Order: sequence, then C-alpha cells, then structure tokens
Amino acid sequence: MSTEATRIAVTETMSALSDPMLRRLRRQEHSDPRTQAFVQLLDLPDTAVCLEIGAGLGSIARWLATDVAASGQVLATEVRPELVSRIGARGLTNLEAIKHDIRADALPGQRYDLIFTRYVLEHLPDRKMILAHLSQSLKPGGWLVVEDAVFHEPALTGPPAYRSAMLAFAEGKHGTDYLWGQSLPMEMSAAGLHQISAQQIQDLFDSGSELALFFASVLLQERDTRRDDDATCTAALKEAVALLVGGRAWFSGPVVVQCAGRADPSLGTEEAQ
Repeated sequence: MSTEATRIAVTETMSALSDPMLRRLRRQEHSDPRTQAFVQLLDLPDTAVCLEIGAGLGSIARWLATDVAASGQVLATEVRPELVSRIGARGLTNLEAIKHDIRADALPGQRYDLIFTRYVLEHLPDRKMILAHLSQSLKPGGWLVVEDAVFHEPALTGPPAYRSAMLAFAEGKHGTDYLWGQSLPMEMSAAGLHQISAQQIQDLFDSGSELALFFASVLLQERDTRRDDDATCTAALKEAVALLVGGRAWFSGPVVVQCAGRADPSLGTEEAQ
C-alpha cells in the first residue's frame, strides 16, 4: 500500500473510531476472546444461571447464552438504555437484558452460578462494597469473574509523549481507580471467596495498528471532553496521537487483570442438612 493510501486508510479508520459505539465494538472484539478463554477454565454446567453487570453491546452475554449456559439462564444488565436495546435476545429464549444501575438498584433475588463484569468496577467509587455484594449473590460454588484495566507508569512503554498522555488520561478520570485491578485477588479473598485465580495480560502494538488507532481515538475523545488548558499536557497528547497514528514506534497498553473467585461450595451442603 502506498504512503498516500495508508494515510487515507488511517484517516478513515480514525474518523470511524470517533463514533463511541464503534469504539465499544472494536474494544469488545479485541477483549472477548481472552474473556471467553478465562471463563471456560471454570467448567460451568450448561444449566448455569449467569449474570453480567455492565454488558455493553452484549457480546459476552450472548456467548454465555449460546456456548456456556445453553440450557441455563443469562441476565445482562446495563445502565444505559440505548445499549440495553442493542443487546437484544436475538432469538435466545434464555437471555434477558434489563436497565440496571449496580450503584443504586437491588439485584434480582435469585443467586448465580456465574457473575461477570468487565471494565466496570474500576469506575465506581463504592467498588469494594459492590464486589462484596456480588460475592454474596453467588450460589454455593458459584464464580465471580472481574476484569479491570491497570494504568501505571512502569508497565506503560513507548515514547515519553505516549506514556505522559496515557497517564494523564488515567489520572483525569474522576472516581476511577486504575490501580484497583492489582488488588482484585486480595479483595476477593476479603469478600470471602475461595479458589481465587488471577492473571495479567498486556498488549504490545505498533504505530498504525488497530490498537494504536483505538488508543489514539480514546485520547482524542478525552481531549475533547476535558478541554484541558495545560499547554504541556495538550502538546504531549497531540504528539502521542501523531505517533500512534503515523509514527514508527512500539507501545504497550494498560495491563488487564482477570480474576476469579468461588463461593464456598460447602455452604450448599450445610443448608441442605
């Protein structure tokens, strides 16, 4: 592809990624395979009752309803009504989507074999209380799976302008704790869960790649939202976007922490006695 053709392709991709819905779709497509691989390690029964908090566009909820709990039940919750309508059952009789705010609304009374949430708790100031509440909503032997992103300086590699812009992005999200994910195993233990397992994933990508364009669009959206008057910050952001889109560099993204914890299976035995 010629230089001009590459420039046009990048421009078109960046323009498309200015659409928040498309950004969610791209992030979903990138994140889903590793989420699915992690959940499959739990070996859930096909009759499982599953709950997803913050289901977004619903790809994981639909996957649970078709590939994991085909004979079970999946409830997908989402705070934004426009996304609830997009999740849709699509002919899946075992999938229901509802508008629900985990910060204020009570969970449905039943208990779950699996509760899953991704890139949600990191944004909620009451995240510890919510995690404890979710843990208490599991069936005996049920699993809570949480994925969150971690932004911290040693893990972010790439040109200085990129590192500076990404850290400024993380620090500017009021109410969000982008270090919370590091403590997930201990928080699950404190919530009374057992058989805790966790792993970290970090992407490496080069200028002009799909991930580079995604992070460039995220930084541009943040610039437009904050309208930061700090000239140094603005200059670093512009340089970072230029490097991501058309530079010749390699970058590392935020670390993604995946953590699973299990409710004590023996509680079911004790209740039955």
